[in-house]
Amino acid sequence: MQRRKQSKPPDSKPPSAKEPLTDDVNARILQGTYREREAAIRDAKKRGDKSATEALMKTLLIDGKTDSEASMEEVDLSMSAAEALGAIGLDEEQFQKLIGIVEKGEKDERIRALNGLSWTGDKRALSLVIKEFETADDDSRENAAYRLENFDDREALEALVKALHDPNSEISSVSYESIGCRDDSVIRSVLPILIDAVLKGDFDMRYDCAYRIASVGVEEQLDYLMEMLENGTGEQKAGSAMILGCAKHEDAEQLVIKGLKDKLISYQRPDARIEKDDFQIDCFLSAIRDIGSSYTEKELEEICDSPEFERLPERTQQIILHCSIELDEKMRKNEDPDLQ
Repeated sequence: MQRRKQSKPPDSKPPSAKEPLTDDVNARILQGTYREREAAIRDAKKRGDKSATEALMKTLLIDGKTDSEASMEEVDLSMSAAEALGAIGLDEEQFQKLIGIVEKGEKDERIRALNGLSWTGDKRALSLVIKEFETADDDSRENAAYRLENFDDREALEALVKALHDPNSEISSVSYESIGCRDDSVIRSVLPILIDAVLKGDFDMRYDCAYRIASVGVEEQLDYLMEMLENGTGEQKAGSAMILGCAKHEDAEQLVIKGLKDKLISYQRPDARIEKDDFQIDCFLSAIRDIGSSYTEKELEEICDSPEFERLPERTQQIILHCSIELDEKMRKNEDPDLQ
């Protein structure tokens, strides 16, 4: 599957083509070693060389090969060609050819054609990308999620936000990555939805999403987050703790510690779900580490010294001890700048 993530296409139109690189620009893109072809594609892109688009189209489509038939180098060059075509620009005939492939081609052909169309940023391609994202198989949808990053339209954002709760964790993670790279104003416009996403999903997605939320400020949602931290479900408490930890809100430190202690007590129940509890403990410890106050340091040390600590599963003891050591080092560095 072709899903290499690259920078967004330029906001402005590509520069006017100068004189062709050489008379054999198409040959240099189509022939030679991988490095030579990659260099030729980069040069064509940099110079906006429209005489190279014929070779770039062939490189993009890999002569109709499937991913299993194509070499890794050919697949990688196809992605580079898509980005170059987006910078240089497609003529109408080329644009319509790729649309036809997206509508009627086989899976790998559709993915490549969609890559080429999306890098242009042309709004006519957006509906095709969204359709692929919402209706295709998981591999194609994951690729389409990356391609939606190339569009700043509200429709693209709404499709990605909807997919934050996709049952396929790969799709939800890729969707968040595509949202997370957008401007702060965009993040603020969907802040309640992103906060809700932190209350679900896998740990890595939660932390990345929580950190991005904290980067634009949580003041407007602070009351809601504190309410979830105090009275929410286990997952809501853990997710809220993670966001407030990333935001370094010391006002939340007592509730974060209480949430951790309550979760540790749950291990004493015969119906304890160890894997789920460990996940939530990871969230609380992440918040404690990020807040990094003398209060959380002292409370974590007391937890480690308590008789109940010895009754915890070995893995749980290890992650708490590891967090305590990290927090201690962090506090010592804060007190002594020479240790930085």
